Amino acid sequence: MSDRSHTTGKPSGTDPAAISDDDSALFREAVGPVARLAKGKRRAPWRRMPSPRPAMREADEQAVIGELLDTPPPDDVETGDDLFHRREGVQLSVMRKLRRGQYRCQAEIDLHGMVVDVARHCLAVFLREALDRDYRCVRVVHGKGLRSGNRG
Repeated sequence: MSDRSHTTGKPSGTDPAAISDDDSALFREAVGPVARLAKGKRRAPWRRMPSPRPAMREADEQAVIGELLDTPPPDDVETGDDLFHRREGVQLSVMRKLRRGQYRCQAEIDLHGMVVDVARHCLAVFLREALDRDYRCVRVVHGKGLRSGNRG
């Protein structure tokens, strides 16, 4: 059988008349003086604040995407030439590991067969999605077709 009273739903043994005067005095001594809270001074329960957005990081990433898309390709690049660029702050060891394939590629886009304007748009969308998903390593397959000549 449960320890709750069938009529009140309260646990049995909590009748104020059942508490001795000694127990009541001991309780009041331990708790100390109390005062009822005024109705107007109540505070709303604490709520967790949302995490701050890294606004500067997002602005930097947008600037990099803009620079990449606004930079014209070099005219004197021949088929088979490797272009290499290391952004300031990126360690040489990171670049070595990248060239050796020691990072797992999380996404890839192939720009072959696209005209420049379409490729630029697709690349911008791809990079934005990669940043939104916090991808650290992506592959962009690009290049100049054999029949492109100097037009890219």
